Amino acid sequence: MECPKCKAKIGIMRHTQTVSTGAVHCIKCYICGFWVQTGPWQA
Repeated sequence: MECPKCKAKIGIMRHTQTVSTGAVHCIKCYICGFWVQTGPWQA
């Protein structure tokens, strides 16, 4: 897997993060701090 922002191949991990709408699954890069939600989607 590769970070979409900084293109790092290490430091990117899948995990669950808590946001204001609840717990979401996301991909987070520990190198640049970029994260993107992968599900479940909250409306």
